Amino acid sequence: MIRRSKNRLLLALFALSAGATAWAQESGVSNTIHHQYESPRALGMGDAFIAVANDYNALFYNPAGLARREDGEMNLFFDLAASASFSKAQKDFQDAAATTGSDSQKLSAAVAAIEKYYGKTFSLRTSPLNGVLVRPGWGVGFIPADLSLELTMHQNVGPAINLSVYLDSTLAIGYGSDFRGMSAGRMSW
Repeated sequence: MIRRSKNRLLLALFALSAGATAWAQESGVSNTIHHQYESPRALGMGDAFIAVANDYNALFYNPAGLARREDGEMNLFFDLAASASFSKAQKDFQDAAATTGSDSQKLSAAVAAIEKYYGKTFSLRTSPLNGVLVRPGWGVGFIPADLSLELTMHQNVGPAINLSVYLDSTLAIGYGSDFRGMSAGRMSW
């Protein structure tokens, strides 16, 4: 009798843990961090940029850096970035979509294309004309549309693709000044 109860308890624990694992996989929760604005200079420094933000990027990373500006700067830019293998995967998916034949052959081609990239994530990010204007002590920036796509291939029960899409607009206004009356060094806020 005790052994049966023990077996039932183990079976119940196994069923609960398997169910929780399946639920966690199906939820499609993205664990990536989405930055509203990313500076190429900051990314090149591994995002260890806040203490040295003294160009137009200070508006987004450390507005106190605007107090250290000695002149004005205006930057208009267009961003387009993609994963290194994004175009190769795109071609594979287009080839699979163009497969002729029976429905099962078309399905097999699509499944094969997804299986080829299991565990991989592809991303694409673009933002049309953006603008930033900074002057000594203040700045304003406008990013009308920042579109990010992230595709992750995986297999829960069958081949699947998680798609995360972000579309943001940003209006940033910043002000920075030095603390007055500091006897040692310079401190900005």
